[in-house]
Formats: sequence, structure tokens, C-alpha cells
Amino acid sequence: MPNVGSRLTSSTAINTSLGFVIATKYRLRRQLGYEYPDLVPYIQHLSTFAKTAYLADGPLQEKQWSRIRRVAVDLGISGARQDPHICDHRGPKYHGNLPLEILTYLSAYVNEVVALNALPAPAYQIQLMTTLSTFLDCLTGMERVLATPLPLAYRIAISQITWIYVLSLPFQLVTYLGWVTIPASLGKPE
Repeated sequence: MPNVGSRLTSSTAINTSLGFVIATKYRLRRQLGYEYPDLVPYIQHLSTFAKTAYLADGPLQEKQWSRIRRVAVDLGISGARQDPHICDHRGPKYHGNLPLEILTYLSAYVNEVVALNALPAPAYQIQLMTTLSTFLDCLTGMERVLATPLPLAYRIAISQITWIYVLSLPFQLVTYLGWVTIPASLGKPE
């Protein structure tokens, strides 16, 4: 466990828990890194693997894709975009599991608060430990759902429903948009 010492105060611990939420958002989006503007103010005082990799090597560079892969990603073909967590554990940049590291710091803070008898009532101590446990349960549950592949039958059904919607959309819009329906339905959504 990291030695928190006097680095975390109660307001800093609350901000760090906000950092946990934001780091979880980026983890579930499969966006590795440290340099997100809404995340850095909450966790800049922590020493994490992501911060160490960022300070040593700079921001993450997006891997260059082949032309075929870029076309497949633009067309939305499932499986064309490579999972960024594949190279999590390889290479010189190990970015770690940032939400889990933040929980480690929060756990060390709670342990220090209990050791210093700053929260003498056991009920409050139990509530703090339960909250940390709930944070961890939520993180592991969300990562479990993220890692579970969608069954093939569901993927096929979703794909067919999407194609039916996309092909029938211009006919639904023609009464409202007129001739503008053609360029409006050909536009690429971002």
C-alpha cells in the first residue's frame, strides 16, 4: 500500500474519488493514458503507472493503421478496431489499471484515518470500507460486462435492424426534407 502521509486530506480524498469515476470512464472507453484534461486535476498528486509512463515517454501515440483497416473501421465493421488493452502489458509503456491504483490510494487514506483515530466511531469506519468495496465491485462488474462478447445471434440481429433502419430512413425523411434528403442521408456521421 502506498504511504499517503499528509498528502491526502479529506477534501483531496473526495476529489480523488471523483478522479476514480473519471478514470473508470476512460478505462471503460478503452482509452489508456493520463493526460485527459478532466482527469488530471483530480489525480495529479498521485504517483501512478500511467503518470510515470506519461512523464517518461509523453502522450500516447495512436498506432498507424493500414489502409484496409482504416476503411473497415470507417465502415463500422466489428472487430476492425484493435483492442488497445492488448498491448497494455507489453512494451516500455505500462499504463496500469488507473482506477484500481486510485482505489489503492483511497484505501491507504482510509487505513491512515482509522490508525490515527480520526474517525473514532466504528460505524463510520465500516461505512468507509463498505464504500471502497462498492467502488471495487462496480469497477470489476463493469469490466466484466465490457469483456463479455456479444453472442453472434445478437450481433446479426442488431446488424440487420440497423441496416433496415438506415435503408428506410430516406423514405421517412423525404416528406419533410424534399430533395435535401439525398445529401442528408449520404452524409457520414461523426
